Amino acid sequence: MRLRSVIATLAALACLLVGAVAILVWRETRLVESAARECAALIEALAALKTEGGGYPSPDSGALPANLVKRCNYQPVGEGYVLVLGGSTLNLQAYEYDSRTRQWQWD
Repeated sequence: MRLRSVIATLAALACLLVGAVAILVWRETRLVESAARECAALIEALAALKTEGGGYPSPDSGALPANLVKRCNYQPVGEGYVLVLGGSTLNLQAYEYDSRTRQWQWD
């Protein structure tokens, strides 16, 4: 009878641990997605600053909000740009915005 209670206790602790990790990953994912919403202002600014040749300004351009350039990790790539938001300790994926597809996606 004692062995059953030990097994039940260990099973309950394992379930709690898995649940806690799942909640932390979910919470951190929501924080990254919230940061992506903040980057919307940078996306709008970049749309207004796109050159006639199709290029975008460099990250150190004074025309872009420096705090968002840094926060959103803006990088011009060819005729487009990407914004990259890092994951977290538990969620190692990056959340990326590609101007060519105009979508955020987990990578």
